[in-house]
Amino acid sequence: MGLLHKKKVTFLNFDGAYDFQDKLTNAFPHHWVEWRNLRGTSLYCSPAALTAIKRKLKSISEKGITFLGSGNYHYVTFALLQELKKPFTLVLFDHHTDLDKGRIGSLLSCGSWVHHALTDINNLSKVIIIGPGKSADAFPAPIRRRIQIIPDYRLPAGGWLCDQIPTAKVHISIDKDVLDPVFAKTNWDQGRLSLEKTQAAARGASSRERDRRR
Repeated sequence: MGLLHKKKVTFLNFDGAYDFQDKLTNAFPHHWVEWRNLRGTSLYCSPAALTAIKRKLKSISEKGITFLGSGNYHYVTFALLQELKKPFTLVLFDHHTDLDKGRIGSLLSCGSWVHHALTDINNLSKVIIIGPGKSADAFPAPIRRRIQIIPDYRLPAGGWLCDQIPTAKVHISIDKDVLDPVFAKTNWDQGRLSLEKTQAAARGASSRERDRRR
């Protein structure tokens, strides 16, 4: 959603995660969205909450890098992706695929938002998920054809990721649970990626969009 030197950072404060992170929040010009009193948002997102979230996000024209709070709110990425007007690739760093159909009907959740994105967003060309242990073969053919899953233990070094992205536009989303607990502790089971490998892969993904702009 933009680089630091071009746009502000946006903090979505669902759970108070950033209230005491003064070093982070004071480091950049930013938008602050206070959503601790918005009901129906933790783990699952009610239709009313999703409408409110999309309306507010749409009103922020320069969102830049967007912090979502804990993994309980990763589904907000779905709303961010809906704003993209050209074909794009989602590069997701996550220990989980977030490709479940949903356990409570069609309700959007932190475990189903990628499935919703593939189903509902026409401009989403491909999803590359870095970090899960599950194989792409575990999913139905219509899903399998549009995803690429790379387990953390098979993540190669170098700029290889740029070659896997078929579109000029890229959206990068990072769930901290992809990292080894040495680098971050989360409220979910975690992967084993190092911070260095995660940063290198993210740089490789973002270089695709920079190359296409030249």
